[in-house]
Amino acid sequence: MIRYLLTGVVLFTLPFAPLTQASPQSYTAYDNIVLWLGVSALDFGYKEFTPGGDLFNREDGVLPGGRLGLEYHWDNKRFSLDLTHHNGVADYDGQTQGGVPLTTLTDETVTHLSFTLGSMAETVDGTSAYWGLGYRHWRRNIRSKGRVQGLLETYMWPYVLLGLRSGVWRGDGSHLMLDGRLVYPVSPKMRVESNSFDSMILNLNSTPGLRLALPWRMRWQRLHVELEPAVELWRITRSAAKEVTINGVSTGYTIYEPSSTTLQPSITLSVGF
Repeated sequence: MIRYLLTGVVLFTLPFAPLTQASPQSYTAYDNIVLWLGVSALDFGYKEFTPGGDLFNREDGVLPGGRLGLEYHWDNKRFSLDLTHHNGVADYDGQTQGGVPLTTLTDETVTHLSFTLGSMAETVDGTSAYWGLGYRHWRRNIRSKGRVQGLLETYMWPYVLLGLRSGVWRGDGSHLMLDGRLVYPVSPKMRVESNSFDSMILNLNSTPGLRLALPWRMRWQRLHVELEPAVELWRITRSAAKEVTINGVSTGYTIYEPSSTTLQPSITLSVGF
């Protein structure tokens, strides 16, 4: 429910950007350097699909986390560096690739590191473009249950991004923005580890992703406050199969990474100094 509510809030705002009130406010009113510290909640939703497109399994859970960021303004340029980290437990409901039904828990750790560089609009209600690089690291520990052996899967990929920021609303001392970016993974990989067979690395297939955010900012004396609802979408298509070995000896079985969709709305409260 939280996932669809946050997604709806962000998407509902799209037709109204840019929409402004009050007199224009220049970015010169803001500090050149701001350090951000924040707390966050990530509504993690992940689905894998069979080759026929049917639901294979799903994972759902709210992951608490935090944010560390740095923002630097000079001339008409803006540089930002952001690190987010979320960790928690999600519910797993589905089946193994062998067709065995499985309901268990997964330990999730999702970490993002990104930097962006772009132009700045003359006022907070303007529109500006930016580009950047990022790195996503997702550790997924599927717990064992009964006779089904658990798996530790680690997803890793750098990505490039291209985005636009636009003012939606402004008031005295505060403003609301719409921040949209396209993301594209570069050489995504997944490492699979198990007590039952040798570890392996699968090469994943890249498809574009999307992030939409609606950050609201205000300033009180030298203190900045930001509340940002956001939604992020990643898609992976089915990988090539890879042979399973035990101590280097072939077992005759293969493993592949199914097609998947990750939809993860979040809300982050940050304080800037």
